[in-house]
Amino acid sequence: KKGDASYAASQENAKERTVFSHRYDGCCGRAAPTAGVESERCAHEKCLLEAQLGTLPAVNGKRVKAGEPAGTPKRAKVSEEQKTWVCPIPGCGHRMQPAPKPTQYTAGQLAHIASQHRQSEKKLCSCKYGCFRCVPLSVFDGTGYSFRLAIANGDATALGQALSSKEVFADDIAGSTIAARSNFLRAALAAMSAEPRVAFRAGIQGCVDPAISQSAPLRPIFELLAESS
Repeated sequence: KKGDASYAASQENAKERTVFSHRYDGCCGRAAPTAGVESERCAHEKCLLEAQLGTLPAVNGKRVKAGEPAGTPKRAKVSEEQKTWVCPIPGCGHRMQPAPKPTQYTAGQLAHIASQHRQSEKKLCSCKYGCFRCVPLSVFDGTGYSFRLAIANGDATALGQALSSKEVFADDIAGSTIAARSNFLRAALAAMSAEPRVAFRAGIQGCVDPAISQSAPLRPIFELLAESS
């Protein structure tokens, strides 16, 4: 009878058996049969295990997949502290979980920039969520990861370390990258009130070698900091 627990269980078991008999795609990779072709039982260990789902306990009304501990979430929740990737678009401030290597990118970061900051380019592109045709790799500015994070956190010491790093500000850094980072810093400084902005600038100067401010790659950054005092 519909609505009874026994009926629900039988329906669940029937669904599980369809996997075992390959009415749906099998766990072993074998496709479901085409219309009019009778399904066949499978002896593959993955499909056999899938067919035994009815014997596993239910967690919050949902069946647990074989080999998965009870109560295991489908996707681990990312804490705010773990969101250390800061969108490179000036004034955005959106944070996400970084790639395994900070200088790399994730599909989520690509989709964010495409949908939020490159809409016109995205409309002209044939991709679904974003690609390097509508979001050039240079937009990500991978080596500027620590630079943006320090600014977003208002951490003058960390920003001083980023400014002193040849990995972040190489001698041959592109002018377009310097311009993009200057715009990012300008937007962040504009969002600060006068007192925190002055303290932020003083903190940077206190932990950076004065000679660095005269280097060609960093001169625009320090000129901007001087203007904001």
